[in-house]
Amino acid sequence: MCVTLVFSTKGQRYLRVGLAVPLFGSLSCLRSMVAQEGNISPDQVILSELYSTGFQRSFSDDDDMTVIADSDVIYAFQAPPLHSRGGSTPHSGYHHSLPSSPYTSNAGPDGQRLPSSGTLSSEYLSQGGSTKVLLVICNTAGSGQQAVRFGPPFLMREDRSISWDQLQQSILSKLYYLMLNGSQAQNAGMLFKIRVVGGSSNYSYLSPQDSRPLYHTAVDRALKFCGPGGPPHVKVVIEWENKIKECLFGSIQEEVVKDAESVRNQKQQHLQQHSCTLDECFQLYTKEEQMWFCVSEMWFCVSCRCGSVCLRCGSVCVVDVVLRVGDVVLCVLEMWFCVLEMWFCVSEMWFCVSEMWFCVLEMWFCVLEMWFCVSEMWFCVS
Repeated sequence: MCVTLVFSTKGQRYLRVGLAVPLFGSLSCLRSMVAQEGNISPDQVILSELYSTGFQRSFSDDDDMTVIADSDVIYAFQAPPLHSRGGSTPHSGYHHSLPSSPYTSNAGPDGQRLPSSGTLSSEYLSQGGSTKVLLVICNTAGSGQQAVRFGPPFLMREDRSISWDQLQQSILSKLYYLMLNGSQAQNAGMLFKIRVVGGSSNYSYLSPQDSRPLYHTAVDRALKFCGPGGPPHVKVVIEWENKIKECLFGSIQEEVVKDAESVRNQKQQHLQQHSCTLDECFQLYTKEEQMWFCVSEMWFCVSCRCGSVCLRCGSVCVVDVVLRVGDVVLCVLEMWFCVLEMWFCVSEMWFCVSEMWFCVLEMWFCVLEMWFCVSEMWFCVS
């Protein structure tokens, strides 16, 4: 399995690693392996699907490895550490894991920063008593199935009490160094839409009219459904109109990911023949499999309206099958004997009716004989 690591440190960028996950491993095992590969804490790892159209699922430690297919594109994000007030860790105006701007070559080691007129991220504000939320963000041109992701994904920790303008400026500060002309984005009003992944497409957009958009019910729902393992987070897709995207970013594509040596090693091992026991084969074949890929495309059962649809193939013992078939045969034989018994009863009734008919005929002959005797006596008297 290949996983793309996204580091939040300054010196490391994007790295795709190959991992040999145990046959019946869990997501907690995968999270630990990713953390060991990246030399980070497992509590910092966020496992999520990221495709050309944006985010889809996130994974928790309760999930099994069977929920991930070989074709799924898995990203492992390193959550940035919390910085306490008065700490010595400096903040920059952009995300450290992003690569250098493709349009500037004279940027210093700290990258391009906002001009003096820009609004800094709320991470620069007072952090005492604030409620922060971790946002995992990617950018797309367009929306829905026509969306095309561009630029690198990144993480951002924001105060939930900030306004729409502050949130927009904070996002722009992370993307400023990627822009062709960042000054065009200043004081430009609403430049993009913000969609929270994990809810209905009609109700998951943050509204610019909300005084505190990060307190939207879609954000609460996304945080509520974060399972154990990894920090609570909210996946967000920034949707740009194609015209605005071309004006600000040009023809920028997705991030460039470097393959580690383990990727080539895993590919070579994958080409080799592997063996497993018959018991392991049956366990894999009969393991439960989820049949949905993202909440917005979830299929709901028409009977119970349940959205967590799963598929599981089962096997039964041959002895149980034989016993059940035997029970069916016995039931059929019992029914057949009942039919025969009814037939004998009907036959007996028919014989009784026939005997009664013969008795009636005998009585009739007796009456006729008596009649002849009476007639004969009458003739004699006459």
